[in-house]
Amino acid sequence: MEYKQKHPEFPLDSAWSDPDKIKHFVDEVSDLAFGDDTIQRGFTMEEVITRIKLYCYRSINEYD
Repeated sequence: MEYKQKHPEFPLDSAWSDPDKIKHFVDEVSDLAFGDDTIQRGFTMEEVITRIKLYCYRSINEYD
C-alpha cells in the first residue's frame, strides 16, 4: 500500500509501505485487543477495532 505525503511538516514513516512491518503492526494491535494469537483465534478486524475503541473510550472517561 502506498501513502501520499499530505503534511510536509510530518514526514511519512516508510514502515507504512513495508508489508512485513504492516503485518507486525496488525498482529501487535490485534493482540492488544484480545491477547496472544487474536488473529489465529478467529477474531475479526471489526471486533479488534471495536475493542480498541472501547479501551480508548474507557481510558478517556476513567475519571469523569
